[in-house]
Formats: sequence, C-alpha cells, structure tokens
Amino acid sequence: ETIHHFLFDCPQYRHERHFLRTALKRNATSISYILNSAKAIPHIIRYINSTNRFKSTFGEMYYIVPNSLQ
Repeated sequence: ETIHHFLFDCPQYRHERHFLRTALKRNATSISYILNSAKAIPHIIRYINSTNRFKSTFGEMYYIVPNSLQ
C-alpha cells in the first residue's frame, strides 16, 4: 500500500475520503498540498482516524494547533 493509494484510490475508504474532499475542496487532489499545508493537517488526521488504518499501531491521532496558527 502506498501513500497515494491510501489517500486517493483505496476503495475501502471511499466514504471517509468524501469528507476529506469536501473539507479540502480542489486541494484534496494534491498530494503536495495534503502533506505540506498546515491547513490540511487537521483534515488529514481526521481522515486517518476515520479509516482506523493505523489505530492498532499508533492509537488515536491528535493535532494540537501551534500558537502561531491560533
């Protein structure tokens, strides 16, 4: 499984991906934006948590907003 497959193609996470695309709009198709934009971080973490793909390894993931972004 590649990062690209997990984020964009995996049919198992189609429903979860819909919410990611709704939140990020057209930026949801840019792997560069998703992996590098501070604005995408809370949405990608929500997506990862909703898939439960890494829960057994990492548990629930959280995002703490840095003071500079508040």
